[in-house]
Amino acid sequence: MSLIEASEVRFSYDEGKIILDGVDIHIVPGEILGILGPNGCGKTTLIKCLNKIHEPQQGHIVLLGEDLKELTYRQVAQKVGYVPQNSVDELSAPNVFDVVLMGRMPHTTWHCSEEDEQKVWEIMEELDVAHLASQGFNELSSGQSQRVLMARAIAQEARIMLLDEPTSNLDIKYQLEVMNMVSKIVAERGVSAVAIIHDLDLALRYCDRVLLLHDGKVHAFGPAEEVLTKENIRTVYNVDAEVVEMFGRRRIVILDNIPEN
Repeated sequence: MSLIEASEVRFSYDEGKIILDGVDIHIVPGEILGILGPNGCGKTTLIKCLNKIHEPQQGHIVLLGEDLKELTYRQVAQKVGYVPQNSVDELSAPNVFDVVLMGRMPHTTWHCSEEDEQKVWEIMEELDVAHLASQGFNELSSGQSQRVLMARAIAQEARIMLLDEPTSNLDIKYQLEVMNMVSKIVAERGVSAVAIIHDLDLALRYCDRVLLLHDGKVHAFGPAEEVLTKENIRTVYNVDAEVVEMFGRRRIVILDNIPEN
């Protein structure tokens, strides 16, 4: 059974330019699904549609067997954890502990219980952010803030994590650390992760499947090694690349020459 089934999703802002044009996608349990494509192709808009932040003008989205339109935001938050690229809501929270505790809100009424607080501490220990509990969220490094926001998503007990560019603004070490953490969460907790990724080689390394968007349409969708070919990369990104075997795995090498349009 798919966790999310989206068909013929079409979205535009204020009846202007079409951002998503007939997008089909399905998300299965226990996978990392990468959403790739050039700037402006609709990646962030798509995951916001999957999370009910945006409502498509056309198309149908089913979340765990239920029509997304019929679910409340609270019900969606019990099933889907969203880690945005730039988070501002957390800046008003007194400290990191309270940011992670926000993840329990879809499961509580007015106040979080001692059991909720205990779950938060355990998750923070697991993701190695417990020592940051009393710090302000705006005092964290980019890598630390990503860990904290993922801890909040786990605290939601969501079946799906939607990650909007989780490795942006991170150096190479922290990019690998974040993606290793995502892989660990998926493997150990049985959730699925949907991540917008710009680094093609990083996507090939960590993603089970890839959705490649181009001008708001699905250009290719399937196993990462079948989608991330030099032909698809040239068409979608207008750059030349080679897929090579190196150090025991396939890697994507972007070449210096840029094809003429």
